[in-house]
Amino acid sequence: MKPINIPLFSYHGNKDNEMDIIKENLPDMTNIDTIIEPYCGSFALIRYLLTIYPNKEYICVDNDKLLIETYQTLQDDTLCNELLEFYKSLKINNKTDYDAFKKTNSVKSYLYTHVIYSLVSGLFNKNKHCFNERDFNRLIHFNKTYKNIKFLFSDASEIIDQYKNNSRCFIFLDPPFLLTSSFYSCTKSNNLDIFFKLLMDINKLDSKLLCVCGDNFLLIPFYEKYNIKIKFLSTLFYRGNKTKEHKNYYVSNY
Repeated sequence: MKPINIPLFSYHGNKDNEMDIIKENLPDMTNIDTIIEPYCGSFALIRYLLTIYPNKEYICVDNDKLLIETYQTLQDDTLCNELLEFYKSLKINNKTDYDAFKKTNSVKSYLYTHVIYSLVSGLFNKNKHCFNERDFNRLIHFNKTYKNIKFLFSDASEIIDQYKNNSRCFIFLDPPFLLTSSFYSCTKSNNLDIFFKLLMDINKLDSKLLCVCGDNFLLIPFYEKYNIKIKFLSTLFYRGNKTKEHKNYYVSNY
């Protein structure tokens, strides 16, 4: 079976499309032992780095409990084989069946929904009710390739606090709440407070840190005030819209 190095789930904002520019701006990995994605999602950077540095420690963290449970299930040979057999016999004949299955809120329904349908819309597709060979190959590839990644259900702040003073650690931050569309809604939580405190101290950290900060206009003067280094800028078309650009500012402490 040919390896498939693509995300298991299709997240808006996953960094596969920006990997060419990201990999040119990574720190020197010679003395890095541990690589962490605290908002892992589809863990695009770790998937890439694993192909180059297979013997480093990789840690993927997310506060989506079912996402992490799904990844952990696919790592386990027995549980993965049980899932494969389950999907081979699963019958979803109509939207009613689909809605009922989705509401079970289990690893089985989560994986089925997000592999076959868009993670964003999750809409029933009348033209596809079951896994095809390519879908099964993705699951098998995941099981065979990502066994040595540690997947943790946790808040990003906890893993950052644990490793931020480890000089042999590289942390890649891609916080979803900094997307322009959801920036203001996060003022109701402590996500922004934690994030900005981290950036204010970025130059004091012993670990190497690269962070995706989106294009919110409020962030530029913040970088300037705290002498935060803009490592590079990427420009994309926003969610496939060929007339609307989306910029990602990447900041670092190296």
